[in-house]
Amino acid sequence: MTYINITKFFGASLIHPDFLNFLQTIFCDHDDYNATTCTIESPDIGLEFGFMDPDKFYDDDEGIKFKDGSPVFTYFNIYPADSGILETLPFNLSFADTRKTILEKAGKPLNTTDLTNRFLSTRILIDHFTLQHLAIQVHYEASSESISFIQIRNHTLVEKPMK
Repeated sequence: MTYINITKFFGASLIHPDFLNFLQTIFCDHDDYNATTCTIESPDIGLEFGFMDPDKFYDDDEGIKFKDGSPVFTYFNIYPADSGILETLPFNLSFADTRKTILEKAGKPLNTTDLTNRFLSTRILIDHFTLQHLAIQVHYEASSESISFIQIRNHTLVEKPMK
């Protein structure tokens, strides 16, 4: 499977039958949906699926859910994993690539976030790219500038979710 196979579900409701079938084929369970973070995490395969849920009513401080919403798939994060479920990454990147190699493969980023969190004394480094209709963020390990994770999203489809 490639990352493009996942992007075709952008805008799908969490209960859409095709999306549910997809989750089952890659060994994810929609029951693992976390209403607090609006995610389904699958560490074994190195994927995290993110959702928008404007209809939910949830108190983050107290951890109380007052009203269920209708989660809509909006992004996913790809982490290094041994599962090998994804055959290709954007720009033919590899988790073994350093930032220098990534810039050679992907070209100049549209934007780079490079700042230091003074409370945690950590550097945050993210390159922002586009590839066709996709927004791609490459998050780096600060010390080695190797890939920490890749986020892929398409906000335009969220406005017209599949029912």
